[in-house]
Amino acid sequence: MEPADPGPEGTGRFEGSGTDGAGGAETEPGRTGAVTSAVYPATAWEKKKEYDKAWQFAVDANTAAKEHLLYRPEHHRAHVEREMARFSPEFMQSRAGYGIESRVPTFVLGMPRSGTTLVEQILGSHSRVYGAGELSLVPELIRKLNAWEIKLGTRRSYPECIDDLGKDESRRFAERHLAELQAYAPGAERVVDKLPHNFEHVGLIKLLFPNARILHLKREPRDVAMSNYFVDYAAKFGGMGFAYDLSWIGEQLVDHQRLMNHWHRVFPGQILDVDYDALVEDVEGWAHRIIDYLELPWEEEVLAFQELDRAVKTASVWQVRQPVYTTSKAKWKRYAEHLEPLENVLADIPPMPEPLPLSRIPAALP
Repeated sequence: MEPADPGPEGTGRFEGSGTDGAGGAETEPGRTGAVTSAVYPATAWEKKKEYDKAWQFAVDANTAAKEHLLYRPEHHRAHVEREMARFSPEFMQSRAGYGIESRVPTFVLGMPRSGTTLVEQILGSHSRVYGAGELSLVPELIRKLNAWEIKLGTRRSYPECIDDLGKDESRRFAERHLAELQAYAPGAERVVDKLPHNFEHVGLIKLLFPNARILHLKREPRDVAMSNYFVDYAAKFGGMGFAYDLSWIGEQLVDHQRLMNHWHRVFPGQILDVDYDALVEDVEGWAHRIIDYLELPWEEEVLAFQELDRAVKTASVWQVRQPVYTTSKAKWKRYAEHLEPLENVLADIPPMPEPLPLSRIPAALP
């Protein structure tokens, strides 16, 4: 039986939620990225341990898809640096008391293919938790903030427009977002949004929901890279444009790690890092730790997470029905001789951006 990666090997097209577009997989008009036929042979050869042949099919498939993508890694990096510059420790301290105190919002985030689905399955097996899947609520919230800013006439966009958000407005935005989240499961004490790319927006999440629980998945970056490179996202899954080029994947991994380092500095002790490799070695121990982090009582049913009956609309649809194995670790070593472009990018870490100056706290708007 194939080992359990955080997502399936050989999975084709699927539907899912996107991000706010900073790292989107936009395509040319009329193009859907139909390269699935080339990805299937790659995974088939991998199962036969013909790794050179598998690699060549993966390269061919991704090269074909790249020709039709509008993704630009420099745009993603610029967006990441704007997030870090705006949501500085000083800014968050100046906005103490913003948002609402609800503990319902719960976020599982990290790089795609890092194990977010497995953690959501564990959480969703608790009677007081509802796993809502990959929601577009945070990207939609950002679009609402941009629309609100246009109405104000300042011509600023997210994240800089957060400067203009007063305490009352922050509570109104938070209450609307909470209502949308609770609509998925009105009686749940925790509702989980596991959109991976919410790692870009931890500052906004904590501004509106200071008590939100955030679980961050960590995994060996080269394994993340290989898992993304060998999956066909059909060039239409929002936020996945980076997955068709090794250098782009490397830049996304660097951006992700810089952001998470930043969020840990801004919110010390408030984010739970979950190491995927450690999780699959000790599921029960980590399940206890995860449930404790959510401040919920332990339930033995949590360990029967693979029996949870719900729809899965991500690239991990196959794996959530499989037993947890540990042999997917270090799969990148099969392709080590091809990974120089990735390794070079991973070794190039840009300096952190300078925080934006603090603005005055806006008065309540009429």
